[in-house]
Amino acid sequence: MLQQEKGDCGVTILQLRAQLVLTDTSSTTRTCDFEAVVAVKNAETLLVAKDSDVFDWEMIEILDYQKKIGVARSDAVGHVNSQMQKFGPGFCLALASTKFLVQEEISGPPLNLEVIFTTSPNTELEIKVLRDTVPLPKKQTTPQSLADLTDDGDPTQLYINLTPIGEGSFGSVYAAVDMNTLDQVAIKQMNLEENYEEDLIGEIAMMKTLKHPNIVTYCASYLVGEDQLWIVMEFMPGGSLTEILDQFKHVQLTEPQCAYILREAMTAVDYIHSLHRLHRDIKSDNILLDMEGNVKLADFGYTVQLTQERDMRDTTIGTPYWEAPEVITGDKYGPKVDIWSIGVMALEMAEGEPPYLDLPPLTALRLIIVDGIPPLHEPDQWSADFKDYLASCLAIATELRFSSRELMMHPFHDRACDKSELKGVIVAAKQHKAAAKALLEAQQAEHDM
Repeated sequence: MLQQEKGDCGVTILQLRAQLVLTDTSSTTRTCDFEAVVAVKNAETLLVAKDSDVFDWEMIEILDYQKKIGVARSDAVGHVNSQMQKFGPGFCLALASTKFLVQEEISGPPLNLEVIFTTSPNTELEIKVLRDTVPLPKKQTTPQSLADLTDDGDPTQLYINLTPIGEGSFGSVYAAVDMNTLDQVAIKQMNLEENYEEDLIGEIAMMKTLKHPNIVTYCASYLVGEDQLWIVMEFMPGGSLTEILDQFKHVQLTEPQCAYILREAMTAVDYIHSLHRLHRDIKSDNILLDMEGNVKLADFGYTVQLTQERDMRDTTIGTPYWEAPEVITGDKYGPKVDIWSIGVMALEMAEGEPPYLDLPPLTALRLIIVDGIPPLHEPDQWSADFKDYLASCLAIATELRFSSRELMMHPFHDRACDKSELKGVIVAAKQHKAAAKALLEAQQAEHDM
């Protein structure tokens, strides 16, 4: 049950009631009520949790919204990569990055928290505050025009040092500096004549309402002249996951690194699905990294809201090699199309490219429908957990395919490395890319002589 009220200092207070489960060596389980009070103010969260039925304890932890304190689980088979803080003899607190969400604005699902206390080598105290169910909207409400969504001001006067960093069918992406904050940002510039305005309205509306540590942060958007739209976003200097996979001959991800990226990506997907939304274009191009190893989902141009009026979709949309069979055939589909794409991306990380990439798109689509996804080329190099993870994502029958919530609990995520292990991979991929570019330029210069 979620209750919301204003504190004395105007801070929003969230009260969540959950159950506390105590398990000891005799495998007996004791359950009692548990109350957590979370105060959200700007970029800080003060967590105060109390329980007097089992133990007499109180814990206080300050979290920075920009720094994710992360741990998947702190049990014997899990891995702990978070800051651990003791609260009296035998107590330590682990906040799960896959479960803990700080929102600057209280919208969408409330905070989702999982905390595990270790009281002794053979006793665990586990507290789970589960997300309240978000009702399916009756109908989708979208702004009338881009003017309703965009910000006032001239972005050419607000952002400086624009440097091109990417191009696509939509337009170009630039790195820039915000003159007010001196922060580096990414700016996507799109020609309105070449893009459907309705799609752009949907993309901006989605980005403005998604707030999650594993989703690229939306900053602002501007209409420039009569024919251009600028969308300003968080800059991710590590580039896309594709940039690592492009260097597959030189740089290959280990299984723990794959598990880490998939866990972080799935955290974002699970959040989106909790809002009854479908991303519909999950692939390595849309997984962005920073130089610290943080992983974020981007590009919401194909994202849609499910409603009571339209709780399934049937539009054939996405990127061919990552599309689920039901999308290709035009059947009605739901959130599990994103799970299929996660499975294809997992194969992409393991083998450097998605299945059938060497074939024309229409041929690949036909093979996906008829044959499904081929198995790993070298299955003996991968764990049983990874192979089961793939099978859970790539079941052609949707009733056999995992939901986002089920996949979040898959044991393969327990194999995830610490994010710091990804830093060396990002740097190595950039170095090989720069070396290949320099060699190509040298060969071109020699040819021109």
